[in-house]
Amino acid sequence: MSSRIEIILALICVILTAGLYSVNVNHQKEVATGEFRRLTEDGVHALRKRMLSYLQSIKGTAAFLAASDHVSVGDFESYIDMLDIPEQLPGIGGIGMIVEVPDAELDQFAEHVHSQGQPEFEFRRLSDAGTHYIIKLISPKQANVQALGLDITFAAEPTEALEMARDTNTARMTPPRQLVQAGSSSPGLVLYQPIYSNHDGPNKPRQFLGWIQASFVAEDLVAGLTSGLGDSYQIHIVDGASFADGRLVFDGRGDEATRGKYVSAYELDFFGRTWGVAFNSTAQFDIALGSRQPLAILIAGLAISAFLILSLIHISEPTRPLYIS
Repeated sequence: MSSRIEIILALICVILTAGLYSVNVNHQKEVATGEFRRLTEDGVHALRKRMLSYLQSIKGTAAFLAASDHVSVGDFESYIDMLDIPEQLPGIGGIGMIVEVPDAELDQFAEHVHSQGQPEFEFRRLSDAGTHYIIKLISPKQANVQALGLDITFAAEPTEALEMARDTNTARMTPPRQLVQAGSSSPGLVLYQPIYSNHDGPNKPRQFLGWIQASFVAEDLVAGLTSGLGDSYQIHIVDGASFADGRLVFDGRGDEATRGKYVSAYELDFFGRTWGVAFNSTAQFDIALGSRQPLAILIAGLAISAFLILSLIHISEPTRPLYIS
């Protein structure tokens, strides 16, 4: 009878210990999950804010060009200098102006650009299109000389983005691709904003003047996004809603050994593109948010259970009579 009671009490102690351990583990996981979600939402907000700063910069440049009948190369470069790209627009590699040039007018256009103070201008990657989309101005010029004179129609995807921006009068972005001026193997992206004149008469349709473009490399877009980047989480971005099928924009997750166990995924829309953005916790985050309390509870519970069982066994042992010879 006593052995049965000992077994029942042992089971009760083990079950209580396991229950307390499970509750504590789940609570710890909920706390870490909530904290990680908060951190990643800050990351999403920072990414949206950076993209918005890009949009505001090219909209402002478009308004600057639309407000004047003639903007010289010097005027354009001075305006871009005032934007203070390194400080105010981290990630942007350069801002340029694209214009439509009929194939029959290419020579005349090149002569005009040369006479306007750009003797280094030359056509690059001319396509066989009837109308070319040529980068006429770009700044800072030294870092983007390979893009000056580029015919955007040499590739289908940026051409489609340009035409969609023009036809809808909205900003549009290209899929990730290798930029001609980029010194990095990381994919690059280009944001386009159409320019329409704003000083025509009330009965006249606004005249299409071209596009403003802002180019950036994906790793520069993400760099320094939040204080938690690198220490608490890494980012994986694809162009498309599916991480399996989307085109890689950026992958900063590192190897498996540096990754944690928490993941938050978001679907974000930017200028006609859908991005899948996944945040992976780092091992450093997991350790910082972890606790040894569940393990301590388990060890203490098992130790107490063992002590009780041994005590019951000792109490239940029959007392041997003492004989005096």
